[in-house]
Amino acid sequence: MPRLQSRRAQRRSCEATESQAAVYFKAPWASPFDPGVTKPAPFTFLDGQSAPVPMMSQHDPYLMFAYRRGDGFEAARLPYRAKSLGLYIFLPERGSDLPSLLGRLNADNWERWVQGFKPVEMELTLPRFQTTYETDLIAPLTALGMASAIGGGADFTPMGIGRFGIGVARHKTFLEMNEEGTEAAAATGIGMPGGSMPEVKRVVFKVDRPFFFAIRDDETGTLLFLGAIVDPR
Repeated sequence: MPRLQSRRAQRRSCEATESQAAVYFKAPWASPFDPGVTKPAPFTFLDGQSAPVPMMSQHDPYLMFAYRRGDGFEAARLPYRAKSLGLYIFLPERGSDLPSLLGRLNADNWERWVQGFKPVEMELTLPRFQTTYETDLIAPLTALGMASAIGGGADFTPMGIGRFGIGVARHKTFLEMNEEGTEAAAATGIGMPGGSMPEVKRVVFKVDRPFFFAIRDDETGTLLFLGAIVDPR
């Protein structure tokens, strides 16, 4: 389960004029993939070109996955061993593309998209991948109205660290998805200088083109990780 840095550790970091918050996630699949079945298969990129990537696959008629079709996409939920956690994969329909789908991703649509999943017998093919992402947060924090906290002179006295200015703010994530499950980590550092069973259907869900995913705690609705994969290599 995700672990957050302790409040005491954060306080010590603040006293040293540097603060860092981190989340770590590691969860095995409810039904792991067989590594012996993983083999190269074509993945088509946004530009229409394709290349072979390691594809995990699974088809067990006694194992149910949650699935739904939406406007321009199909989606599946892959359960982790911790029952409330799931990986949601949203795959644009053929003839559509990922940028168009992401352009419609907002809070209202998201709440609709995660509803209406039903259990199906699924023939599942999913790329194995590892990805990292890093970005500077100064511009987003400024756009959110925190300009007075950037650079210097901001009053952080209620936090017990006096007057400082945020000089460095970076966010970095790592995520690996393989036959056993998912491992992910995220760190943000800020430096301050000074009912009844529905009918079961059979679905072929082949993730062989760009998609976006979310790791969600269904009990609370919390999104732990959200991202898009355009090239599993």
